[in-house]
Amino acid sequence: MPAGHGLRSRTRDLFSRPFRKKGYIHLTTYLRTYRIGDFVDVKVNGAIHKGMPHKFYHGRTGKVWNVTKRAIGVEVNKQVTRIMEVEVDSPYDVLGVNHNMSTDNIKKRYWKLSLMVHPDKCSHPQAHQAFIKLNKAFKDLQDPDKRKVLDEKIRLKEEQEELKAELKACREAAQWRRLQGISMPGDDELLEDMKLPPKRDDWMTTLPPEKKPGMTPMQSTSFSRNSREGRGDTSSWTDTPSDRAQKAKMNYLEAYNEAAALASNDEDRKQTNADADLVDKYNLSRRSKSLVQKHQEKAASSHPKKKKLKQQSEKEEWVGQHPWKPWDREKDLTAGRQNVNLDPQSMTQGLTSRFSSGTVQRNFL
Repeated sequence: MPAGHGLRSRTRDLFSRPFRKKGYIHLTTYLRTYRIGDFVDVKVNGAIHKGMPHKFYHGRTGKVWNVTKRAIGVEVNKQVTRIMEVEVDSPYDVLGVNHNMSTDNIKKRYWKLSLMVHPDKCSHPQAHQAFIKLNKAFKDLQDPDKRKVLDEKIRLKEEQEELKAELKACREAAQWRRLQGISMPGDDELLEDMKLPPKRDDWMTTLPPEKKPGMTPMQSTSFSRNSREGRGDTSSWTDTPSDRAQKAKMNYLEAYNEAAALASNDEDRKQTNADADLVDKYNLSRRSKSLVQKHQEKAASSHPKKKKLKQQSEKEEWVGQHPWKPWDREKDLTAGRQNVNLDPQSMTQGLTSRFSSGTVQRNFL
């Protein structure tokens, strides 16, 4: 029967606990303190199933990026990448060890990392630089004088952090005593350089000016239950001070742009009006009448005598003889007549239509 391929397959020896280390988990495992930025080794305990890492991460080194009450977040990268990101002045971080670790444990850690980072076994392009950096950090920690200087720097840094934490606690206690009306010597000196905490925004707990009593309601005072109906302007309830400032800024910019556009339009109109006035003045000075007017006058003035004679001749024919215009068959029926050619070809074209076959040839005598 073939072996399984589950998440915990082939982990009997990998997750097995050493001799005389089985049974209940020691309390120090839960009470160990982790800080953001610490380098830790991921070691799976087969007795704890909840939150168990994958077997791929067993034995790997990572950097703590988040600490919570029940778990810690560890970022696991390649050793070459981790070593290249660490500064050269911190050999402990290069090796990923604590400054309280013994020399023998540091040496074991170096042997393990050197096998992982060696250029002959690692195909990373920066493996050679990481190996050189690792050797330099190990040599610095092997030198007692250099390690003593590094430990002194770390000790001073830890003392400064502890002093800051203690000073913060003392200031909080002095502030509490002042709120309770209790005075103790030294509280004024502690609270002199203390930065006051930022005040809480009261824009959600207080009414805006337009909603206070005595002011005329300019906007809606309640929300509509029906989403289809318009709720009106509810910005006075929902806008934060920063939103109001942003809206005021946008309104100012829109008003400024509108005013600038109106001013530019007025200038353009004035310019076009001035150009039109100049053209009118030029036309009046050069020609008082347009070409169309001159043509119309010329057409009206051409042959006035002939038109008058024709009108008089037409009037003289029937005006005195009949009370109305007599009907003339030849002249009055010209509008309805059509010139029809009675040759055979034109008659064939007139009689041919889409309802008759075009192949039949009609002959007329």
